[in-house]
Amino acid sequence: MSADIKNAFESRWGVRLGKRLGFGRDGEVYSTDRNTAVKFFTVVETFSRERRAYEILAETQISHVAGHAVPEMIRVDESLMAIEMTIVQPPFLLDFALAYAESEAPHFPEEVWEDWRQQKSEEFGSRWPDVEFILSEFHRLTGLVLLDTNLGNIQW
Repeated sequence: MSADIKNAFESRWGVRLGKRLGFGRDGEVYSTDRNTAVKFFTVVETFSRERRAYEILAETQISHVAGHAVPEMIRVDESLMAIEMTIVQPPFLLDFALAYAESEAPHFPEEVWEDWRQQKSEEFGSRWPDVEFILSEFHRLTGLVLLDTNLGNIQW
């Protein structure tokens, strides 16, 4: 993430960014001096999906999904493609950049889904049935299909 973007966010919102909490294909996440986190996105589509997920969570006042805390959106900065959110402790459910409206979700052949389920079953081990329940509850509560499922995004 460029220093210019981080500096612009700090200046615009009167906050100081701290250490990097995470990074990946969608962007980078930094702590703040307000005990919040800011996620800076690199792709407008993933920014838009995550913003929509947080808006749905806020509108429906969802703070937990199947006993897992979800961050609360504090602010959105469209021009910097940044979302500030609360920091949650395990058990938690994070990262909604790949949370699709059902009509927009990618459609994969059944064999692709089977391979994905097998991979996730191996990744999560005995917790995989719990993860499947969390994903189904997220869908039931928000109408969104969450495809980014990994040990960093779902913790106990």
